[in-house]
Amino acid sequence: MWILLVDFICVTNDVITQQLGTNIHPIQIAFIRFLVTALSVLPFMLPKGTLYFRARMHNLHFWRALLGTFAVGFGIVSLAYFPIASNAGLMFSEPIFFLPLAAIFLREKVGAGRVLCSLLGFAGVVIILHEDMNVLGIACLFPLLSAFLFAVICVIAKKMVYDEHLLTLLFYFGVGTTIFALVPAMFVWKAVSLWQIVMMIILGINGNLVQVCMFKAYAISDAAPLASIRYFELVLANLVGVLILNQALNVSVIIGSIIIVSCTILSTVIERRNNRPARHIRTADPFTLNFAPAKTKYKNLLP
Repeated sequence: MWILLVDFICVTNDVITQQLGTNIHPIQIAFIRFLVTALSVLPFMLPKGTLYFRARMHNLHFWRALLGTFAVGFGIVSLAYFPIASNAGLMFSEPIFFLPLAAIFLREKVGAGRVLCSLLGFAGVVIILHEDMNVLGIACLFPLLSAFLFAVICVIAKKMVYDEHLLTLLFYFGVGTTIFALVPAMFVWKAVSLWQIVMMIILGINGNLVQVCMFKAYAISDAAPLASIRYFELVLANLVGVLILNQALNVSVIIGSIIIVSCTILSTVIERRNNRPARHIRTADPFTLNFAPAKTKYKNLLP
């Protein structure tokens, strides 16, 4: 249920972003989204006083916010050029980028199987893009840059989860990205309607909900069994694009997406064989890092 919610929220955000992007500059959309992301977690933080405001890893918060600003920005811009289905397929190349990054920065073992998965996954990306490369030019790099930066952010987050509470991560990500997007947004700012403001507020709230739902899902199950459900987003994106947005169904997108998904699932299976399942801690607190092992410095936050 939690992973299906992630799929629906992500596709909903893509639809809203694509519709808003026809009249509002992507930087303005990103700025309001970031601002709402920070403000929407305050009601959950304030009852605990200053506890969740005490950040420990200041440098990583800075880089996570800076890279997140560009990642979300490129993602929003890419929706102006690509149909929702194509964009979703390209964004699923994020796990392919994550493999070499994890090997370099997290010192995880990378075997021949994982390397082969990465190479085949890039082949799927090329298949999706091959018809658009000559037409769109440099715009083809936007979704790939977004996926790459999100992979870097995942590596950074993996280093932070044992020392920072989820609310702390969400809040400082929202604050940092808001600050970084403020000046560019001032140069492209235009008046917006009440309806457009409501839609952008929904984008910001959904940005936090995706992370919460993901953490809740991984708190009660291993990642491997959930992977196939996560890829339902591609099916949903194709259905929404064809039935609601009247976008053509591209065969190359389907073939490329199948290759990317297959490689990512295979990589997940390899990862599961090489690592023991994580210890799961069940709790009613939706913002507690349930999957963190006992060595976390936030033991007092876990029941």
